[in-house]
Amino acid sequence: MIKLVLCAMLFLFFLSVSLPSASDQTRPKLIVVVAVDQLRRDRLNADSTGAFGRLLKQGRVFTNAQLDHAVTNTCPGHAVILSGASPGQAGVPGNSYIDHETFTERYCMGDENNATRVLGGQQNRSPKNLQVTTLGDWLKQENADARVFAVAGKDRAAIAMGGHKADGAFWFDSKSGRFTTSGYYASELADYVLSFNGKNSFADGHFVDVPQQWHHAEGEFRVDDYEGESTRFKRVSGHPLRDERGSYEPVYVSPWLDLSTFALATEIVQAEDLGADDVTDLLAIGLSGTDVIGHHYGPRSAEAADALQRLDQRFDTFLKMLDDKVGASDYLIVVTADHGVAELPEYRDEQGSKCPVSGRISVEELVASIHQELFKKFTHPHSPADAFKISGSQFVFNRTFLSEHDLALDRGIEVLDQILTDQKIVKAAWSAEEISTGSSEEARLYRNSYAAGMSGDLLLQTHEDCVITRESGTTHGSPYDYDRDIPLIFMGAGIVRGLDESTAHSVDIAPTLAQWLKLDTPENLEGKVLKLD
Repeated sequence: MIKLVLCAMLFLFFLSVSLPSASDQTRPKLIVVVAVDQLRRDRLNADSTGAFGRLLKQGRVFTNAQLDHAVTNTCPGHAVILSGASPGQAGVPGNSYIDHETFTERYCMGDENNATRVLGGQQNRSPKNLQVTTLGDWLKQENADARVFAVAGKDRAAIAMGGHKADGAFWFDSKSGRFTTSGYYASELADYVLSFNGKNSFADGHFVDVPQQWHHAEGEFRVDDYEGESTRFKRVSGHPLRDERGSYEPVYVSPWLDLSTFALATEIVQAEDLGADDVTDLLAIGLSGTDVIGHHYGPRSAEAADALQRLDQRFDTFLKMLDDKVGASDYLIVVTADHGVAELPEYRDEQGSKCPVSGRISVEELVASIHQELFKKFTHPHSPADAFKISGSQFVFNRTFLSEHDLALDRGIEVLDQILTDQKIVKAAWSAEEISTGSSEEARLYRNSYAAGMSGDLLLQTHEDCVITRESGTTHGSPYDYDRDIPLIFMGAGIVRGLDESTAHSVDIAPTLAQWLKLDTPENLEGKVLKLD
């Protein structure tokens, strides 16, 4: 009897060892992460006949997904997606920041090393400032044969998601009309990228089929010609896509930026044989055109609706290519966004804006007012322009200047705080102390965005629906739901489809994928693992 029990125990032991877990059984050959810039989740429709309809029906959809940080801009939004780290931990407090020590403005993915010069450009780009590793780095650590690529309309999207060890990262250069990279990744572009670009993007490259004008239907929410939309490339259909100077600026503000990004992503999958063997590869795709269009015309515009519909159909073609090339059960796809966006102020004024003044506030008038008051109350007889700088919504004092003129930093912060909060549009001006000690949800969100020595001495928070812009368009960057609400969908073999109402954030994506792949990860990840099976 004892022998029988022992035999049974041994049998169960070996059975448990030999049976793989669900994620072992379904380890994908390719991970594809798609970040649609500025896509609020309320813009997705399950009735879509394209990729979004398929994803919403066949994927695991986190219906309450949000960003878990307050400064909701592009660079921090992309940095969290595949790192599992908040923007503060990642060292990416904004698209740019003021270095407290040198009082110089730095770009989030900039680099002082000329070896990282953009090919054919004048700027340097690399992930040097990204202070954490990413999913691609973890894949490479597990197996050096893993292939990691990123492509996006914006350099900061491709670099932040590609990580430190990517085999390639490509982005669009609106001056040349070509997709490019930097010396950090390669000394020259691969032949397939050169062929994709052509000698002239309009003549024999990826824009060869772009028409002269962008025509679209009236919008669902408002008429095409709407007050507050940008007049730069016309407020109405059809918008010019080419001009006599050969400029690529018009087509940059159109759906064709994202269509070309998908086209190059397809070239990468095919030319690099991604997903062709049992070593898991990674492709990150940043669709930046939705953001550029949204800034110009707003999320409820006819332009935004048409762009999303075109993207949806092109995305569907991309998924079908993956079905054929990799195998429908052999890839896992994640769809999310780096942030949302505020409504066009004129639209919110009609709907019932919560902004205590007219929703659109001129950045020039605001800065002029701040300078005038700061001069009178703190810097006199010296210029406030020498005393502080603004990067986004963050204000930083010049430590060297204050010291040389016997001006106290604490006093400057106190005075500027009062000047800012006296503005009707301002809800709060967050100091480092208030961020670190605050008990509110907003304070917690600002803590997740805060990076010492890089974030502002004061971080400006407007009232809800207040938008600081120039003469037209809209923006993002606040801790409000319209800027933080994002889609989050996982689809692939082994993932249980359906709606999941549990708390989920973009910072959870990398830890979730890492556990699914059984990867070793850093111990201090701030994201949590989401349940997929």
